[in-house]
Amino acid sequence: MNNVVHKTREEYGNAFHEHLLEQYKIVRSRVVDVINDRNTQNKFLLTVLSAVIAVPILILKSHSWEKALSPTLGLLALPFPLLGAVISWHWARWNATFGQAIGAGYRLLKEMEIHLPAQPFTLENQYRQEMGGGKHKKTTEFTILMARIFLWGNILLATSVSVAVICAR
Repeated sequence: MNNVVHKTREEYGNAFHEHLLEQYKIVRSRVVDVINDRNTQNKFLLTVLSAVIAVPILILKSHSWEKALSPTLGLLALPFPLLGAVISWHWARWNATFGQAIGAGYRLLKEMEIHLPAQPFTLENQYRQEMGGGKHKKTTEFTILMARIFLWGNILLATSVSVAVICAR
């Protein structure tokens, strides 16, 4: 027995493996749903943040560099990188939370597999590692890194716009 299974097969009865397998399928489905949700969120936020960065760059690019930037134009461009920095910060936090949820789900699956006749998840993970494959943690770390790059890019862009507005006065 472990944290997942609190009764032995003998205590539970003949439907032990059948019920455990059904619960395993539910947990596996939930882990896949969380992974799909994370992927959907990452694609959406990458698109949004790319647009949020593009708008002030297009505003600044459309302005002639020989002339001073008008404060109005600069103030129009400034909210975009500030919004992008806030979104990026939340993106990093959300990915860390998704990583924890996925890790907990995988741990639960491993604990359930111990009591099943076969351990396909454990073997799949072992085979992937033997072939040099990584774990979900590397994906989570990469997406958090991407969010931090967007965060600092937005901060740098906000600083550049602010300097341009100050110099225009």
